[in-house]
Amino acid sequence: MTVLGLWTPVDNSPTALAISQAPWLESASVVLTTDLATADAIVAVFDHSPDAGQLEQLKSLAGNRPVLVAGAALAMSHARELHDYVGISISETVPALHDVRLRRGPALDPRGEGDLIVKSAWPIVDKIADDVEILATANVAFQDYAVITWRPTTAVGMFSLTSASELWSDRDITRTIQRWARYVRGITEASPVRVGLLAYGAIGHEHLSACLAVPGLELVAICDKSQARLDAALADAPQAMTTTDGNEMLNSDDIDLVIVSTPPDTHAMWALRALEAGKNVVMEKPMALTSNECDAVLDIARTVGRTALVYQNRRWDSDFLTMKKAVDAGRIGEMFHLETFVGGFGHPCNYWHSDASISGGAI
Repeated sequence: MTVLGLWTPVDNSPTALAISQAPWLESASVVLTTDLATADAIVAVFDHSPDAGQLEQLKSLAGNRPVLVAGAALAMSHARELHDYVGISISETVPALHDVRLRRGPALDPRGEGDLIVKSAWPIVDKIADDVEILATANVAFQDYAVITWRPTTAVGMFSLTSASELWSDRDITRTIQRWARYVRGITEASPVRVGLLAYGAIGHEHLSACLAVPGLELVAICDKSQARLDAALADAPQAMTTTDGNEMLNSDDIDLVIVSTPPDTHAMWALRALEAGKNVVMEKPMALTSNECDAVLDIARTVGRTALVYQNRRWDSDFLTMKKAVDAGRIGEMFHLETFVGGFGHPCNYWHSDASISGGAI
């Protein structure tokens, strides 16, 4: 988790407000704070040209923490002291918001996710100090211009894209800022987590799609007793190794994490085997059929120093989050009874889901 301090010398800064309301902070492993003493790095927002006193105040508050300067003042030609601080000079500003191709270097795109398309405008940087490192550029008239920088000698960087609310609502922009904060503190990205899918049933395709879509995950193996299901999986992940033998997958040195999506009465068994084989484990819900099985999985995970967790996707659905916010805010008073129903007019399921000895029964 990266703790970013948010600072601005004035009240009611629209850019600071947009940053504070960015919807993807948690998913990008970012926590915002106004207590700069607890921050890993600081985002300093200047919507107006600062005076020397405001810059000195920022430097004093920041101490040795890295500072990323953002805000409209970067595009103001008369903000000379701010430009000198970050190590640039500007000639003009791209005047209108339009689609921009943001080209991130390896420091901000370590996994090769590619360019970002965002709607923004930015100052044209025509000179850069020798000690400034360019981390990302935007292109105008076939020429790249610096828009994200880092200056180690003064521990300051620049984020010059105009900070409209829709820009800070972009998930990849939030992740880029988080990566900036890690890079400037010398933290490198970990190697991709190599994933094996244990069972490719009704939920298998969802796990496969997530592994392919999430940066940092690499799907390397799929196991199922049905060759037809494996063939279906290979259509979307042709690079994956397939097997009908679960133990073969667990014994592979090429796998870091196993997703257990077998029927619930076997969740604990396969999770225990995976943990004992040195793998981290994500278990489909329910975790197991008894509390003793759950405790056994957690005990082994602690013993071998691996992670075991349950895939609780519904907790992030908008209806669940809305109900949780209402309860937490006390809007419905003290809750003492809950009734809930999910279903339709047909039989809920004619497969093992309706067999309590396998599924554990409905809640």
